[in-house]
Amino acid sequence: MAGPTKSSKAGRNKTFCEAYRRAEKRTISHLKRAWKHVRRYGTTDHMAVHYLNNASVILKRKVGVPDSIIPTKTSHKRIAPVRPMKDNIHDNL
Repeated sequence: MAGPTKSSKAGRNKTFCEAYRRAEKRTISHLKRAWKHVRRYGTTDHMAVHYLNNASVILKRKVGVPDSIIPTKTSHKRIAPVRPMKDNIHDNL
């Protein structure tokens, strides 16, 4: 068996990947997406608000997110069905 050969593609994106990691682009993209979601749908989505509140302050300032966001309780309630659902599927027969 011959030893490993040098491939022309091996390591060609290494500098780009290192710069991407150093700039924390993935985290910034996630913050932008979560901030856009909160602006569009409000602060009733507690998971998005929690994610934005726990992000680092430096990254939040890059994106333009306020330092803290207060979640609000939703005003929509679940409407009960007119007839209660049956437990057994054979009850409908």
